[in-house]
Amino acid sequence: MPESSKPKPTNESATRYEKLSPEGKKVVLHDLKEHLKLIDLREQEPVSLSQYAQTYASGLEERAGFLASSLVAFSGKQPASETVADSKTVFETHFEMELAGFESARDDIVTLVAPSVSEMANESLFNSAYQIVVAFLCLYSANVAHKSMRPENAEEFSYALDFSIATMSAGRFGFHPEPRNVFEAIQELRPNFVCQKMLNTESIGRGDVLGTILNQLKMSPDRQTRYAFVVGSKTVSLSCAAHFVQVVSEINDHIKRCAQEIGW
Repeated sequence: MPESSKPKPTNESATRYEKLSPEGKKVVLHDLKEHLKLIDLREQEPVSLSQYAQTYASGLEERAGFLASSLVAFSGKQPASETVADSKTVFETHFEMELAGFESARDDIVTLVAPSVSEMANESLFNSAYQIVVAFLCLYSANVAHKSMRPENAEEFSYALDFSIATMSAGRFGFHPEPRNVFEAIQELRPNFVCQKMLNTESIGRGDVLGTILNQLKMSPDRQTRYAFVVGSKTVSLSCAAHFVQVVSEINDHIKRCAQEIGW
């Protein structure tokens, strides 16, 4: 198409966009992408909850990988023989964790800000972290669905999600190669996350859901290694807790928005 015949933005729209800060532009583009996804979903006739659950499961698997990577990146380890039964396993900073005798898994800012599966998957803690995070995110997604959808729709979505995740995760990161066994493993882990608080901002990792996750990871399966985690605080934001909040917030917003837009 010749340059002269290409449509050009109006001066008004261009001016409005340029007035936005770089962060503002990112927010606008993100919201636009999410809106287009919803339009796409609504235009599929019919849109079943099972289809939505399958699509949603792909995104959930990515979020699980990210959160598991964060837990590993913000972890520290030491031989179990050097610790006592009631030793502390959550710390505000890396400095405090290392002072307690734990060796940090990572301390470079780039990895801590944006941890990735490709970098963390070879760490000994990763498989356990991934399995526990997958089970928790499935449960959390189901809880959000029950608050956002009609009861029968929430049940259908939750079952389809667990089935889809089990199929995708089979044979990966320590999960059994048979999807049915993965499905059962996810169900068995669910009771471990029961807690009144999602995050205890006064003392992160204590008496909250994040703490229940970390408690399941504090000892290696062979009981030879003990792990600790940097969870931050109200004044220390660089931590696995920040990524935890990010992931659960994204899940909450996504399911509620889709349920409202599509009328589930």
